[in-house]
Amino acid sequence: MLNINDVVEALAGMIGEYFPDETVYQNRIPTDFVRPSFLVEAGAVQMSDASSECVDINAQFAVTTFVETDEYYNSHIPELRRRMMAVQELLAVGYLKVGGRYLHISGNMGPFFDYAEIKLTLSYQDDRPGGEDWPLMGEVNINMKGES
Repeated sequence: MLNINDVVEALAGMIGEYFPDETVYQNRIPTDFVRPSFLVEAGAVQMSDASSECVDINAQFAVTTFVETDEYYNSHIPELRRRMMAVQELLAVGYLKVGGRYLHISGNMGPFFDYAEIKLTLSYQDDRPGGEDWPLMGEVNINMKGES
């Protein structure tokens, strides 16, 4: 099963490639963090039944971007909008490469305040844990009706 930390790493790596001169934090930011920068966080993960050997996964992630502030600690709103749209366009390809897999990005929304936060939903299927331990089927009975 895919580890959610691998998805955070892949997302942070993608943003780091596009913005090579900026820091990309993961999961939390330090008190005196560097600006401009990004923060990548994992959120809620929903698993639902897909088949006997698979589960459907919808995982939430957030990418937050920060810009320099003025003497009153106000962010520059046009620059936040530009950065938010740059990240959304980067993710508009519709997938995120994680290892040898390509996970579908099914949601991409970006509100902003004194920072811009892009909320993502990744939807994919994965192996059901424990499936390799299930016993093999031993006997099958089939009743067929019809012409002979």
